[in-house]
Amino acid sequence: MIGHRDTASAAARDLIQRYNDHALAEVDLRIEELRSLQHPEALELWIEIRKVICFELEISTDKPTH
Repeated sequence: MIGHRDTASAAARDLIQRYNDHALAEVDLRIEELRSLQHPEALELWIEIRKVICFELEISTDKPTH
């Protein structure tokens, strides 16, 4: 699972860089596609990618106000 975590983190960073605020929508499309095609291993990875994106986007919006 450690390999999945590293892969998910790298993919999440790439997706955020490419799609900015729309990264989650893009991931959700992939997740639904994989569910419909019944690819459980790939689905597991994309769900992990989604978790990382949620975390990263939350951090980027939690900037302190001075």
